[in-house]
Amino acid sequence: MVLAQTAGGALFLLSMLVRRPIIGVVLGTVRGERSAWRRDRSRRRRYYLCTAVFLAKFAIAAAVLVPLYLAEAVVPLGIAATLLGGAPAAGVCVYLCWRILRERTVA
Repeated sequence: MVLAQTAGGALFLLSMLVRRPIIGVVLGTVRGERSAWRRDRSRRRRYYLCTAVFLAKFAIAAAVLVPLYLAEAVVPLGIAATLLGGAPAAGVCVYLCWRILRERTVA
């Protein structure tokens, strides 16, 4: 679990450094727009922000899990891995990204 969090964080960071945020690549493919989102400054900025949300999740998880792993604290490691590496943390990230990406209509 510790290696997965570290590898995930490295992948999300690398995608931002090469100017192809993973959230943009995935959503561009799902929405059928390929890389057209890159020409829209506002959408590109939101995709970077969403990728940063997931990067922060991976960084926080690694910062908590590595010391627990090195201390051989098995029960706290299991609890932390479940909360930070599983559905609860991913759910929070998905919710935050939904809030960032939703289309705002002006009434």
